[in-house]
Amino acid sequence: MARLNERGARVARFDPGVEFPTDAELSTWFGKFPPRGVLATRSREVVLERVRSVHYRRPTPYLRESSSRIERFTATQARFGVGGILASLPCQYVSHPWAITAAEAPAGARPRRPEHWRTPQKSAYWPPPRRPE
Repeated sequence: MARLNERGARVARFDPGVEFPTDAELSTWFGKFPPRGVLATRSREVVLERVRSVHYRRPTPYLRESSSRIERFTATQARFGVGGILASLPCQYVSHPWAITAAEAPAGARPRRPEHWRTPQKSAYWPPPRRPE
């Protein structure tokens, strides 16, 4: 961050898993693209329309290990809400939030077709036979 400050770049550090919603506030308006709004932390206010780049690097998890159902629900809502807003900004990304989410998915999380399943060839059923007139 020191190098960016030396170059005159305006820099804000924000860890949503730690700061949101207790120490940071995010107000966003949709209706026009890009989204408009302000991210206010204890030390900075960031106008979302002016963001030119985002370095998204493994924020602190929103949850503790032993969380209630309500805590898990609110953490999921916060993660996708804040993450969705950050991901929708039309700017340069170092590690886009959705790319990190996809990379952290456990192996085998995506459904796979078992090898023994046979699917019919498209040509056997397409085009459909014509009905007699």
